[in-house]
Amino acid sequence: MSLCSLVSCTHNQLAFTKLFIDSVFKCTDFPFELIMVDNSSTDGTAEYLSGLQNVRLIRNDRNLGCSAGWNQGIKAAQGNYVIVCNNDIVVTPGWLRALITALEEDDRLGMAVPVSNIQVMHFDAQYPEEAVYLRKRHNAGPTWELMDVSYSGFYNFARAFTQKYGKRRLSHPSFECVALRRSVIDDVGLFDEGFGLAFMEDVDYVQRILLNHRHNLAVSCGSAYIHHFGNVTTSKVGGSVLFEQAKKHFHSKWAGVDSQIYQDYIQGRLDQNDLYAWRKKLLPKFPFLSKDPNQSRKE
Repeated sequence: MSLCSLVSCTHNQLAFTKLFIDSVFKCTDFPFELIMVDNSSTDGTAEYLSGLQNVRLIRNDRNLGCSAGWNQGIKAAQGNYVIVCNNDIVVTPGWLRALITALEEDDRLGMAVPVSNIQVMHFDAQYPEEAVYLRKRHNAGPTWELMDVSYSGFYNFARAFTQKYGKRRLSHPSFECVALRRSVIDDVGLFDEGFGLAFMEDVDYVQRILLNHRHNLAVSCGSAYIHHFGNVTTSKVGGSVLFEQAKKHFHSKWAGVDSQIYQDYIQGRLDQNDLYAWRKKLLPKFPFLSKDPNQSRKE
């Protein structure tokens, strides 16, 4: 059975991190290692993580941001699959096995993600009843008690959801939690650290996977459900300014294309052959499609 490496970054937000880690150990029935990268937390998060026996901790003396932190974790990872997770998610029973099963059953896939509450509400046409249900509940918080109150039974909701949508695969590759083949990381490289502390690194990475020469499809799996609180860290570190800076880097990097491939893909307008055609067209213009995007900053 393949080992999976779970990688997550923290910068404060101890309560959310505790709930995330607790949910991982309660709900994961697949071999895994958990690598936490702490970006100079000041609220006791690093001390809490250092006291956990089954967690590998990397500590930074300043906030390096998501991309750099995830890259540190990926470099330390030993698994055949790498699962990059936000620290403000709560997983549910069977989540990891469902994602790995999806990847192992379809060689075309480079990444698989669970469905989250945010996805359900964003793509409400796909999950109409669940979207209405979730929109009425806004009091979820970083304890099991608050989660259960919000959902009127969190695990029960997740179980019903995965039973109903277990066979559904959609081209909605959000990045709250993403399972990646190690071979895909070898192909497309690490996360681009030019995006700074946060934002747009996810769209960039998905678009690079879609333009890979193999394993170039990305799907959400109805067989796995998670809760995502959303922006609990970025809202505390100047989110709007970071977003504008990240957009500028993205527009410069993908000049002439921007996020068109990503947007067309999530709207269901591109199949695998279309993606191969895009790769052939763009490879001469964007050499980073075949190398580590951070290499130019090292040379």
